Amino acid sequence: MKKYVMADIAKIKRKKLSGQVPLEVFRLLRLVGIRGALPMGGRSITAVVGREMGKSLGCSTLEDFFKLLLDLKIGIPELAEKSEKKMVVRLHDCMVCDGMEDVGEMVCDLEGAIIEGALAAILNRPVSVKETKCNCNGDGVCEFTATIR
Repeated sequence: MKKYVMADIAKIKRKKLSGQVPLEVFRLLRLVGIRGALPMGGRSITAVVGREMGKSLGCSTLEDFFKLLLDLKIGIPELAEKSEKKMVVRLHDCMVCDGMEDVGEMVCDLEGAIIEGALAAILNRPVSVKETKCNCNGDGVCEFTATIR
């Protein structure tokens, strides 16, 4: 089975509909399909999938990764804190949850896992990421705390 990387996926040749897909389609897949239909809200799957996605992006620096997040319109990244053992990444204008109502829970576990995989690849060190803020939790921003080992 072929292992796809970002360079493979970026080859879009749709003649009539181009590469643009409405955000609602992605949210349906994430919040209804994966989160609504799988056990534990799909969290075990999104953790594995997100890590692999992050590793496959091919980013060699944090700047490259942040540029890609912006270019792909995943969100507007901000490095809120950085030390030897910890990074705090905020994602403004998050594609999953910005504009959705406060439901008192965090829903961006896939995005956290993508950040985890990308940071692990960039730093060449084990990283674990936890979502600490989310628009759907009433926080006004998505925030992810990375622990670097």
